[in-house]
Amino acid sequence: MRSGQGDEHKRDCSFGRVTNLHNPDGTPLSYTHGTLRAFESSKDTIREFCGTCGATVFWHNLERPGVVDVSVGVLRAEEGAMARNWLEWWTERVSFAEEAFDTQLIAQLGSGLQYLSKNVEYDNPLQ
Repeated sequence: MRSGQGDEHKRDCSFGRVTNLHNPDGTPLSYTHGTLRAFESSKDTIREFCGTCGATVFWHNLERPGVVDVSVGVLRAEEGAMARNWLEWWTERVSFAEEAFDTQLIAQLGSGLQYLSKNVEYDNPLQ
């Protein structure tokens, strides 16, 4: 949850190696696939988003060319929004908490991460 660039609510992301990401047809990841659009939000920092709905999709920095952040909310995993068969969740702390505007939200996220770390089988917070 970062406060920069007005996207503080969209930073639920997973770090991935570019070599592990592919376009739907199996070709290597392309930041120009489909409706993806990009802008340079700060020097050497590129953000890709859906040109149709505006959803954040990728964030990467030219200083670390082999790593890309993927917005978890756009994944379509059978097991649900946390995509547990695809991702391993790091629950030690909320990243960039010190930069957030909404400290209450960050505290709640932190509590949720602590709960998750103790209850590995916990799947649906709405049940």
